[in-house]
Amino acid sequence: MNTPDFNYEKTNTSSYLPTVSDLYKFLVKVNNLFPTHLSNKTNLNDFAIKLYNQATLCVALSENNEILSLVAGYTENLINNLAYISVVATLPQACGQGLATKQIQNFFKICKSKKIPAVHLYTSPNNFKAINLYKKLGFIKLEAEQYTRPLDLHLIRYIYIYILMYNMIRIRI
Repeated sequence: MNTPDFNYEKTNTSSYLPTVSDLYKFLVKVNNLFPTHLSNKTNLNDFAIKLYNQATLCVALSENNEILSLVAGYTENLINNLAYISVVATLPQACGQGLATKQIQNFFKICKSKKIPAVHLYTSPNNFKAINLYKKLGFIKLEAEQYTRPLDLHLIRYIYIYILMYNMIRIRI
């Protein structure tokens, strides 16, 4: 099993890293918070395993190592050199503390360190709280036929605009 790429913050000083079980428990707790429940799209246990093995995870942990907020995305084996955020979620009791914002910013830092020019994600067009968060963090609507999921809003946030432009020019030549 691969060691996951973790970026985590918490208030205690232990070096605890979340496990597959921790991810699964968190996904179960936040499942119903999504306009389309995660469990309607995927098996949560399988998804926890996939995230643990393949995703870049940015988490905020409580004093007792419970995941309070999670940003999970992909920064390896990218399509068009774009990172992808798959999940952004925060437990209801931890909302309003800026945890999701901080974890998305941590994800941006990881992308920047890997020279990934942009991050994209999908969200429900009815998830106004999420859309407002993403807009605040610099995401804009992306209209690209190859990425279209007809029921979702596709957003992108550019990190290295000059790298993206260079790659686009290089591909066309």
